[in-house]
Amino acid sequence: MEQSQSPFRLAALVLLVSAVLHIVVIAVSGGGFLVPMIVGAVMWFVIGAGLQRGMRWLAHIAFLLAMIGGVYAMGAGMGQTGLTRMALFGIMAADWIAAVMLFGALWKAPQAQQ
Repeated sequence: MEQSQSPFRLAALVLLVSAVLHIVVIAVSGGGFLVPMIVGAVMWFVIGAGLQRGMRWLAHIAFLLAMIGGVYAMGAGMGQTGLTRMALFGIMAADWIAAVMLFGALWKAPQAQQ
């Protein structure tokens, strides 16, 4: 039986949630974080699509970017209040959860394609 799903599929979905939260931050902050949030949203949409296809090399990069993105979101969220703070902390949580998932998927030996 051929395994058709990527081992990074669930992490990719969490990163797509993070990308949507980036758009939410733009909306609730009144455009205060416009450039970094647009860059983050586009980046996670592209990386999420690549991870859905099972690109292992991209998973290594996504792991590092998720850790860095979570730290940035936490730092930015500390100076905010209300919905903006909650959305930034949501990004932090989604990025770190995805990083843990990617770590687990990368730790396993790659599956041979049949």
